[in-house]
Amino acid sequence: MEKTDFEEFCALTIDAYIDELVEMDKEYGALIVRESRKKYVYLFYEIARMNIRKYFMQLESKPMDRHKIGSVMAYAILRSKIIKVNRLIPDLPEKILMANEYLAFTVAMNIVEMYKRGMKDYKFYEEYTLIMPRTFHEDIKGTESVYLSNVCKALYYIPSIRRFDIFAYANILFLLEKYTDLRKECDESDQKK
Repeated sequence: MEKTDFEEFCALTIDAYIDELVEMDKEYGALIVRESRKKYVYLFYEIARMNIRKYFMQLESKPMDRHKIGSVMAYAILRSKIIKVNRLIPDLPEKILMANEYLAFTVAMNIVEMYKRGMKDYKFYEEYTLIMPRTFHEDIKGTESVYLSNVCKALYYIPSIRRFDIFAYANILFLLEKYTDLRKECDESDQKK
């Protein structure tokens, strides 16, 4: 990714999600956005991307798939620690407490969604949005996705971000995409009946 492309992506996507988190935090004042750390996202993204292409791809010249790109971006966001969270404030909502993790994974999901929206030969490409699977204990209406929460908790409890498994999170993104595609196919076939 060229630096100018990243800056545009950052302005349109990463900053938009940061603004949502900051808006949510107005009541608590727990978040500090460190603008100077955004340059590290690009640096960590490029280093990880090049390592994956060099060591884990048969043809280094071929582009990475959207799931790995999303996972590498999540890693870069987590590693750069754009948002500082004051964890000493009591009773912070989960999304504020794990702001970097929510930012990282929602940006990764957005990358997959953007690629799918660009696939004109895919019949559900317009307004493509990943569907989160419902968990056993999840109330169907009125709650945030418990699945998304669980993924962010998994990110939060990684002992060292340098141990982030890019391939495992790329697989999670792949499975979310497949789940969404299957749900859309099933919903369409149900509507035809």
